[in-house]
Amino acid sequence: MMFKSTRGNEKVSASYAILHGLAKDGGLYIPDQLPNIDIKDYLGKTYQEIAGGILALFFDEFSKEELQERIDMAYSGTNFSHEEITGIKQVRGNKAYLELYYGQTLAFKDQALSLYPYLLLLAKKYQQEQRELLILAATSGDTGKAAMEAVKDVDGIKIIVLYPTDGVSSMQKEQMQKQSGNNVFPIGIKGNFDDAQKVVKHVFSNQEIQDLAAQNNMLLTSANSINVARLLPQVVYYVDAYARLVKSEAIKLGDEINITVPTGNFGNILAAFIAKKIGVPIGKVICATNENNVLADFIRTGRYDIRNRDFLVTHSPSMDILVSSNLERFLSNLFPDTEKIQGYMESLQKEQFFELTAKEFAEMQEHIAAYDTSNIQTIRTIAEVYANEQYLIDPHTSVAAYAQECYEQEFPDDKRFQLIVSTAHPYKFLDCYREIFGVNVKNDYQAAAEIASKTAVEIPPKILELEKAAIRFPNIIEKEEMVSHITDFIKTGGTHE
Repeated sequence: MMFKSTRGNEKVSASYAILHGLAKDGGLYIPDQLPNIDIKDYLGKTYQEIAGGILALFFDEFSKEELQERIDMAYSGTNFSHEEITGIKQVRGNKAYLELYYGQTLAFKDQALSLYPYLLLLAKKYQQEQRELLILAATSGDTGKAAMEAVKDVDGIKIIVLYPTDGVSSMQKEQMQKQSGNNVFPIGIKGNFDDAQKVVKHVFSNQEIQDLAAQNNMLLTSANSINVARLLPQVVYYVDAYARLVKSEAIKLGDEINITVPTGNFGNILAAFIAKKIGVPIGKVICATNENNVLADFIRTGRYDIRNRDFLVTHSPSMDILVSSNLERFLSNLFPDTEKIQGYMESLQKEQFFELTAKEFAEMQEHIAAYDTSNIQTIRTIAEVYANEQYLIDPHTSVAAYAQECYEQEFPDDKRFQLIVSTAHPYKFLDCYREIFGVNVKNDYQAAAEIASKTAVEIPPKILELEKAAIRFPNIIEKEEMVSHITDFIKTGGTHE
């Protein structure tokens, strides 16, 4: 399996794509062809066995044995508190939540990032790379913490994480500022996620900075979902979820299911689309966005337009994104014309706008639907789900739950099983519950205790541990300082904080 750029003819091995993250032409790496699976082969298997089977198809450069060994270490009882790695909470006959928050940082990013350092080190071995790896990541809240937790104290790796200090929840901020490890460097910025992501892409495409890193015996790589080592492991939990729904007799083998995904950078929903393309019986993939609804607008109209569009801070901060990187991969899978994709992306960068042809728009809509949710509706849906189903969801999951309801109202004759992706533990986003449950204390940990007493939803041990930890990284910089901060870090060999 080779990997090609979405914007050109460059083809590279899996190990090269994992190590370098972004293609030389600025495009994203995608498999040059997608494999086909028979879902029957994955019935009755553990999450680890399914991961081994699926990822061996994409990363066949590595031996099956060494890949499985790393998978077994990543998806262990040490890293995940659920015996099946993910949870499936069925709330009625044809609807369930896929719970992806049982990892170390209580968010779905743990599913891929727990495996990420193992894939990174394997790739380094296969590329015979001797330089130290410097991971550079932008985060809208969850990626940064999960990446740092995955690689903390790993020899030969350092990581810089850029996060919007006023664009994450207070609990997410504490998770990053209190992160342990001698090789982690979270940095708060006075800006938003798009500002941070733009700088990450600039650094990877800037030859002068690449040369500077090489001179200092460093190789820059990424932990964002622009990296295939982040994206492809996410396909696994959709295969696993379908197999478990068959096992529990919620569906019959071959029945199609719809999947609703709360969406920011488009990686999680792209993984569902890839699962569909390789053979998982999936009908509609439903894109759920918050008030930063550029993706929903694009899917409904075929026009991606961020001209004069305000960046809003919402109750679901991990989705507060206007430029969704993985949309490029989605379009490339639908329309494998590299010149056209490059043109669309250049237009987005220069004009902040591009538009699909009528034919392309019609083809896209065969696979995907989209709905957006207001801040007020996000709170309302959390309250309604708790009242009706005695189930507490986080605000990102609330956005997805509302989108699923909208789809159901628009298409009442679609009786397919509905799977809603639940991306984070509720206690990472406490402000919503203060209003719903009448909790007035400002301290997050006291608020969590009150909410736990009202809902009987236990506070995760990782949250309790966080309360006792000391802040290690209070540093906040102006967004204009990001590039110089990174280059200074490279020049000093990673001693700059």
